[in-house]
Amino acid sequence: MTRVTIALMVVMLAGSTALAQSVVSYDLQLGGDNHADSIKAGTRVHYTPGSAADGQVFAPGVLDWAMALEVTGNHSQPGHPSDGLPTQGVANFVFHLRLETDTGELVTEVDYYSTIHDGGFGLPCETCYGGYTIPDPEPFCAGAAFAFSFALNHWGPGRVFEAIQSQEYTGPFMEVSMLPTVDVGNTSGVGQLLGMGAGYGRWSRGGGFSTRTTRGVGLQDGQWGIVPVVEGQIDTSLLAPGTYVLKLTPGTGTNVLRGDVDLVSAPSTGQLEVQAFAVPANQAIGSEISFEITAAAPVLVSAESVMNHGAAGDLGIDMPLIGGGVEPRVGGPAQLVLAFDQDVFGSGGPVLDDVWLSHGFVDAVTFDGNVVIVDVSGVPNATVLEVEFPGIVNGSGQASEDALCIRVLTGDVNGDGVVSVTDMVAVRNMLNQPVTAANCHMDVDADGTVAVTDMETVRNALIMTVGTCP
Repeated sequence: MTRVTIALMVVMLAGSTALAQSVVSYDLQLGGDNHADSIKAGTRVHYTPGSAADGQVFAPGVLDWAMALEVTGNHSQPGHPSDGLPTQGVANFVFHLRLETDTGELVTEVDYYSTIHDGGFGLPCETCYGGYTIPDPEPFCAGAAFAFSFALNHWGPGRVFEAIQSQEYTGPFMEVSMLPTVDVGNTSGVGQLLGMGAGYGRWSRGGGFSTRTTRGVGLQDGQWGIVPVVEGQIDTSLLAPGTYVLKLTPGTGTNVLRGDVDLVSAPSTGQLEVQAFAVPANQAIGSEISFEITAAAPVLVSAESVMNHGAAGDLGIDMPLIGGGVEPRVGGPAQLVLAFDQDVFGSGGPVLDDVWLSHGFVDAVTFDGNVVIVDVSGVPNATVLEVEFPGIVNGSGQASEDALCIRVLTGDVNGDGVVSVTDMVAVRNMLNQPVTAANCHMDVDADGTVAVTDMETVRNALIMTVGTCP
């Protein structure tokens, strides 16, 4: 991860250099987990941080990002009561987010969203508001497209815009929250998020509750700690494989809680609310992370069970990928012809372990572009055969996560999972017809003709059944 420094305020005395700087660092992370399902189900869970390292590799799909805040240094503002004092955390933060190619071009084929607050159909929120007029008729996060997350060090999981004694969460109560606008790059998609932020519109000792002290966020020794403050998701499913850069730029309004603010004692008037509580940070440092999108894992698009029918040649029966197909021929399946959506290879070269069978044996595996031919033997009759592809990978080394199911039942030419008189009638009606790809399943003994011997094979298997595919 690279940090990008943006100076918000640098105060220097004539003839001298300011020795102290209040610095707010916005640090991006990728690959975390907001545990959306648990949170939506009512179980509070700490956000699991991701990694700030460059060079992370992700498959196309959901990319989880997060931003953590960190405050360091003493504030420099000569003549001001807070000059030379440590800050007491971030009081307000604002930032912009954009995704670029490795050549600096804005990426527009992505969608920014949140798996927690998804436009009104996610987690309801009754304790946070879009301004500091309470109650607000439109709770801020009820229709939010981005989640403001917070993993508190001491009080349990919370979100920045909720109060420390909220019954739902225990956050610092940054009651002014701002959703970003989405900058439309062109008609093919969205571009960047502009102006995401949150902060204290007013600040009270104890967050407005009793005398409990609540410093701002981003302090290593603070109550909240240095943790992810904002998180969201990016849909990268339309991105081509390659290197991309996610960039965070601080916006105007990065303020810190003044070091001279009395966090403990109430003024003589008894008023807990502090009016002048924040100053602009001397510096705000953004960040960027470069990462790689690989090609999607290979997807199985078709499958055939192929057998030799003598003079009629090798003929295949389509095996549906959903629900499973039936192989009704004696001794089948003998060969599986599998087509994927991209060229595939054996992870260690063509080896038998590239394909896994729940029954029988893999005798050979052959690769030809996006087609894989698997020679099979020894699959028992009346068996549900499951086929997986742990060693079939694409050029990026991603293995196929698909599976194939075949119901093996000799004589079940109509594929209903039971050998019955209807199967015998179907074979009888095809007697003496040339064997083709369209009727090869009627040539049950696979000798190249549909004959009385096929009817006898079906008759000998009457009332046999096979299970269903998972």
